[in-house]
Amino acid sequence: MQNTIAEEFETAWFYHEGTRVLSRLLFGPALAVGAFDDRVYVAFGDEYQIREYATAGDLRSLIRLARPKLPVTPDDIRRWEEERLGPDASEAQRRRTRRRVADMPTPETFPAFSGLVVDRLGNLWVEHYRRPGEATVRFDVFDGDGVYRGVVTIPDGVEVMEIGDDYVPGRWMDDPDLHYVRLYRLGKGGADREG
Repeated sequence: MQNTIAEEFETAWFYHEGTRVLSRLLFGPALAVGAFDDRVYVAFGDEYQIREYATAGDLRSLIRLARPKLPVTPDDIRRWEEERLGPDASEAQRRRTRRRVADMPTPETFPAFSGLVVDRLGNLWVEHYRRPGEATVRFDVFDGDGVYRGVVTIPDGVEVMEIGDDYVPGRWMDDPDLHYVRLYRLGKGGADREG
């Protein structure tokens, strides 16, 4: 049996007039989806609002958090360009990227968040949007009833692989070729390294 829960755009796009180029909108919101048992969470990130649906398609609740969105600065755009191009980019690649960025409308603020994860207990984790160059990962955590429980901070440079009831396995690199997996225990101050 198949059921449509919601119809959403996956991300915001920009068409460069006079070219055949379609680019993701700079710092544009994107679709985020999470599921647990008979619940499906859907959000676009343009505002801090997450819709919780029953698997039958009925809207159960709206989860909102009053948090101002971060303003986009010229420094953020410069850092984004540096990250996107990397140190080995040619001057032609740099000019082309700058021209495409200059063509696009620059948003005044970043999206409200960047993604959703549902842990093994059914808690909803909403990832804060990170500025270019920012390594620290933070999540707002809501319980299964949509009640806000607080913020969890993950150590810098750690990629979250899963969220358990009291642990987070994460992958990190200290060298482009060496990957490590560590287990972090969840405590009141965030994630603490286990080993």
